[in-house]
Amino acid sequence: MTSLSAILSRIAEEALVRLLEGKHLYQSVRIDRDAVLAEAKDLGFLEGARTEAPIDQALNSEWFAHDQVSVQRPGYAMPDGAEPPPSIGFFFKGIKAACASCKTIVPMNLMLSLDLFKPQDRFWPGVEAPASDQDFVFLFQCQFCKTTPDAFLVRRRGLKLTLCGRAPMEIVDVPQKVVPGATKSLANRDLRALAYHGLVRESSTEREIRVKPGSEELGDDLTRQWRPVKT
Repeated sequence: MTSLSAILSRIAEEALVRLLEGKHLYQSVRIDRDAVLAEAKDLGFLEGARTEAPIDQALNSEWFAHDQVSVQRPGYAMPDGAEPPPSIGFFFKGIKAACASCKTIVPMNLMLSLDLFKPQDRFWPGVEAPASDQDFVFLFQCQFCKTTPDAFLVRRRGLKLTLCGRAPMEIVDVPQKVVPGATKSLANRDLRALAYHGLVRESSTEREIRVKPGSEELGDDLTRQWRPVKT
C-alpha cells in the first residue's frame, strides 16, 4: 500500500510542477486541504481511529527539498515496528519549461534543489522561521542544449506556493498588433512598463472578443481566446 507520506509528497509535487510549468512571475498555486483529505479518506487513511491530525501536521510542517521522506529525521525515536509521522518531500525529476537558448518549451532536468532557510554549511546558520515558511531554489538544465541551468525561486507560505524569481527571465509571446512596445520592455527587463503593456493588452483583448462586464477571466485565458480572432 502506498504510504501517506508518498501521497502527500505527490500532491505537493504536482502543485509545484503546475507552478513552474504554468505560472508566470509572482503568480501562485495553492494546495486544497479539503481535496487532500478527500483523497486520503478514499484511500483508507481516515478509517477507524485515524484522524486528520497527522495530515495537517505534515501539510503545515517543513517540506524537504530533496527526497528525504524515507529517511528517519533526527529527534524521532520510533518504537520497533512503528511508522514515523508523515512528511512531505519533492520527488520530481524535471519539468517542461521555456529554454532561453532553444527558445521553445523543452524537457528540463532537475540539477539542484535547496531550502534557503536551512543551514547549508558552517558559514550559513540558517534562518529562524515558522516551519511552513520556506524559500526554495531549483536549478533545471535543458535536455537538448545542456547550457547553464535555469534558476527558479519558489516561496512557500503554508499551502501557497509563489514563483518569486526566475533567471533567465521567461520570454512571453506578446501580440504585436495590440502592444507594439511590449517586446522592447521584455528585452530591457522593465517590469513596470511590462505591467502597463499587460493592462493595455487585456483591455484591448476584452473589447475585441466582447468580454461581459464583471468577468473574472484571467489575462492568459483572454489571450488564448483572442488569438483565433486575429489569425
